[in-house]
Amino acid sequence: MNVHDDNSRAIRRILMAAGAVVLTLTAFFLAARILINTVFARQLENGTPAPAAEEALTILNVPEGYVPFYNAGNAYYKREQYDLAIDRYQRALDCHPSDGRECPIRVNLALAMIHKIDFENLNSDKKIDQAIQQLRSARLVLTEEGCAAPEGPDGHDPEAQKLREEIDELIKQLEQMKQNQDQNQDEEEQQQEEQQQNQEQSDRSKTSREREIERELKEQKQQSMQEQQDAQREKDRREAGEGDGYEYGDRNW
Repeated sequence: MNVHDDNSRAIRRILMAAGAVVLTLTAFFLAARILINTVFARQLENGTPAPAAEEALTILNVPEGYVPFYNAGNAYYKREQYDLAIDRYQRALDCHPSDGRECPIRVNLALAMIHKIDFENLNSDKKIDQAIQQLRSARLVLTEEGCAAPEGPDGHDPEAQKLREEIDELIKQLEQMKQNQDQNQDEEEQQQEEQQQNQEQSDRSKTSREREIERELKEQKQQSMQEQQDAQREKDRREAGEGDGYEYGDRNW
């Protein structure tokens, strides 16, 4: 046996040993990953676990790299941190999940998008339009890969199909709400216009009446002054007449 053969066998032994180490580490990593995901899933069912464990798994994102993003998204969703949930669900979709795994991610993504809508504060056309746009975006998430049918009942995922139908109903309700608000606003504007016209008419009538009262008072004042002047002249005449009688009456003729 020559030196070359010895070296070849040594290299093969080293490679086999290295391969065994790699396989052992890989098996250990996969086992740890499966254990973490299993524990996390149980915690998720029973409460609101912190997403830190799943976030750590996203660093070594193999295999089925979408799983930690999906699990982290679920954790953020249960904590009502919908922006973070949406980000993780989208990143899960970017990992191209296997067949049958994509639709649950899309359903949860659409739900997180819907939860961002403040349905109790839709008090203007602008807010209603924004809500409708958000619903349409969530609808597109469900339909763009066929999890739900764009129209009709032919989506291949029942939950996605049901959610799409519920979104369609919400959109109809919001459009009706907007129409009712516009109608009420038109009626209010018409009432305000009528009130303004009535007020202006009342003001004109009031002004006209005030002028009439002022004219009557002026006439009464003039009449009173005239009566006072007439009475004074009459008094003056009487006094003048009585004075003449007294002056000549005392004379001796």
